[in-house]
Amino acid sequence: MCFYRHLSLTRSALILFLVGFGMLQMPQAARAQAKSLREALDEIAAKLAELPEVQSEAVNVGSITGPATLGSTGGPGIQKALADALKEKGIKVKQPANLGLTGEYNLRPEGGVEVVVKLVDKFGKALARYPRVVTDYVDTVPLIQPPVLQFKPADPCTPLAQIKKDKDQALINAAYEPKPNVEQKTRLAAGKLSVEVLVGNKPLPIAIESGQGFVPLQSGNEYTIKIHNDSDLEVAAKVTIDGLSIFEFTSVKGKDGKPLYEHVLVPSHGAFEVRGWHNKNSGNDANFAFLVGKYADDKDQSLKPADKVGAINVTFAAAWKKDQKAPTDEALLGAFASGSLSTHKGPPRPGEVVEVERNIGQVRASVTVKYGTK
Repeated sequence: MCFYRHLSLTRSALILFLVGFGMLQMPQAARAQAKSLREALDEIAAKLAELPEVQSEAVNVGSITGPATLGSTGGPGIQKALADALKEKGIKVKQPANLGLTGEYNLRPEGGVEVVVKLVDKFGKALARYPRVVTDYVDTVPLIQPPVLQFKPADPCTPLAQIKKDKDQALINAAYEPKPNVEQKTRLAAGKLSVEVLVGNKPLPIAIESGQGFVPLQSGNEYTIKIHNDSDLEVAAKVTIDGLSIFEFTSVKGKDGKPLYEHVLVPSHGAFEVRGWHNKNSGNDANFAFLVGKYADDKDQSLKPADKVGAINVTFAAAWKKDQKAPTDEALLGAFASGSLSTHKGPPRPGEVVEVERNIGQVRASVTVKYGTK
């Protein structure tokens, strides 16, 4: 018996629950040996705030690109989070500006994702470079966006360092040697967890191209994301589109001014539909529809994808009630915690939710559905 080696790190969360639908908050919590994307960007923002030129000049946050060898589209999410971090440090962000920030992110062979942000002048000359490593799977998996990924529970006697090494390798393999599984022609599945995309209540077929699962969304389409959970566990699902959380436009915020919620709750052997960007918990404008459009057509030019392909990513973790024990295998996952198509805020949609409470475990699986043209 070697279970003592593994401390299961859980996070408490408030959940907004509706029949067939739930949303939940994941407050900041300590993660063993893991750095979140937000922590990394806060560090970069703090360093930038120390520079005299940044203190006296406005800064424009430009594009952040993913690995050149992958079609990852998590850049807009980093771009938005970086702009927020800068504003919190009192740095003026606007477009155009005499100073700009650009950057990239890549997988590291030893694990994690390295995010590099560069400060440039108006002629593109590099003035400073800030590399940071993100190791929290809650962030690294949605950034890399493998088609399907499953973290398998380790043997009870496996050391934590080896569990982390195996999980890092699993992420690399899932990204570069994808083995997508399509169920019922419309669901991209990671084991018993799957995702499908609907337009007008009709599921779209998934085509496998170069190991990626594509749906035929077009500019002007309004779509719904349907998440299926055929497992025996209740799961918390984190949904991002091009790296942007579905709570990016919410009016429900915590005392720190950040979105109060991060996940949706999917019942065991159930499914629910995410019908838009969350706005508030009830009313006719509870959600804004997912609307496919070209950034070139958008009034807000601040967020631009780096590719002609958009990505819908869903990561899954076990969820359980506060007075219940964690799933028996939770500890064995380790205690770590340019004419491009994109998705915009569409018309408001009705909805209503109430709060309940759950604990959230480690990332277990991930599914990424691509849309657009290669």
